[in-house]
Amino acid sequence: MPNHVHCIIVIKQNGMNVMGLQPSAPTDNHNRSLSAFVQGFKSAVTARINTLRNMPGKPVWQRSFHDHIIRNERLLHAIREYIANNPIHWEQDMDNVFHR
Repeated sequence: MPNHVHCIIVIKQNGMNVMGLQPSAPTDNHNRSLSAFVQGFKSAVTARINTLRNMPGKPVWQRSFHDHIIRNERLLHAIREYIANNPIHWEQDMDNVFHR
């Protein structure tokens, strides 16, 4: 979608993701919060966007974010499908300037 981002972030604990679905390589022991991750992502993307459009310091994102804990495979599948199908709805989105 042109006006927002969807992503699935897997939080790993002791070499397994929290849902216990798949093993992973051990990671560093830094405690990182979801908020810190999102803040870092937004910061890096904002810097790149503002460099490309030559508008330093211009805000890009809303202040907060929406999160949802995915607790099982069924919900993971449903959310993946929602994300894949989301752009189909851009035509009806109220933020689409061509919709108004």
